[in-house]
This record gives sequence, C-alpha cells and structure tokens, in this order.
Amino acid sequence: MKNVAATLFFVAFCLLGCQSSEPDMNLENFKYETTAVLVLDELGADEIPKEIGQLTHAESIIIHATRPEGEFQFYPPVSWYERRELKPPFRTLPIRTLPKEIGQLKNLKSLSLVNLDIHELPTTFSQLESLEHLDISLNKLDLTKELPKLRNLPNLKHLAVWGNHFDEAQMQKFQADFPELEFNYKSKEDPS
Repeated sequence: MKNVAATLFFVAFCLLGCQSSEPDMNLENFKYETTAVLVLDELGADEIPKEIGQLTHAESIIIHATRPEGEFQFYPPVSWYERRELKPPFRTLPIRTLPKEIGQLKNLKSLSLVNLDIHELPTTFSQLESLEHLDISLNKLDLTKELPKLRNLPNLKHLAVWGNHFDEAQMQKFQADFPELEFNYKSKEDPS
C-alpha cells in the first residue's frame, strides 16, 4: 500500500509541479521509491527525462505518453506495425529517445515503455542486469539492431516487443537461444 500511495504522490507532484514547457524534472525526492509511473503529457514533456536515472531504488517503472482511457483499441491491426517500413518521418509527434541514464537503474525489475515512438535503445540498456519483465511494444524499434542489447539482460523472464519491425528468422533464433524466456514478438492476429 505504501508503494501505491508513493506512486500516486509522485504522479500528483508531477501534475502540480511540472507544467512549464521546460519542466524541472528533479526526481531526487522520489529516488527511494520502488514504483514509478510517468505520464509524459502530464509532465509537460515530449521526451523521457534523463532525470529518470535518479530513481535508483525503483523496481518497477511504467512510462506512458498520455494517460490511458478505457480499453486500448488498435487500428490498423498490430500486425501492420510489425511489417511497416521504417522510414522517417514516422508521424508528426517527435520520436522519443530513452536517455542513457536508464542504465543507472540497477534495481529495476520491471519496465514498460509501450507506444512511445522510441526508435533506439541506448547502449546503457544492457546494464539493467536485474530486469525481469520488459515491454517495449508498439514503438519504432528495428529489433534486428536491438537484439544484442536484449541478449545482455541475464535475469529477463518476460519480453514483449510486438508492434515493432522484426525479421522472423532472427526472432525465432532469439527465442531458440532463450527457451526459458516468455517472448512475445508478434501479434496474435498475425497468421504466420
């Protein structure tokens, strides 16, 4: 219950204190919290703040571009995202980057970065040695380039990457290399 209250306080703090176009993302007061939920549009931010590296005690982080309302609906089908060509411009919203400071989160066990238009994981991503659950679905990742970083996560138990560009043969090889990993790389609607 303490974590839920701390998370709600963290989100409320950001709603009240981070409304300028150049928000002060001092997360120092929350560095001992184990759970964090960041909603970028409520922070007044287009990018994932580099100050995320201050959350060194976080075990679970969820980042959303906007606050989810109701049930998610996907149009076009998710399989379209997986087969689309990756040529800029991707859409009118800025492509978000994941700051290199994410690698400082040594206690992080669960990370959700869904539908943020992230086009590349930083090289420091492989430093998340405690990470067990990762969801990077519906981004702009070319998984061919990102698999080497994901291979270096020794405690990973669940990986969801669907809705990103992938090569079927490489995904099957990755899955064969890590048979204990629960690996979701394509939508259930994909007939192949």
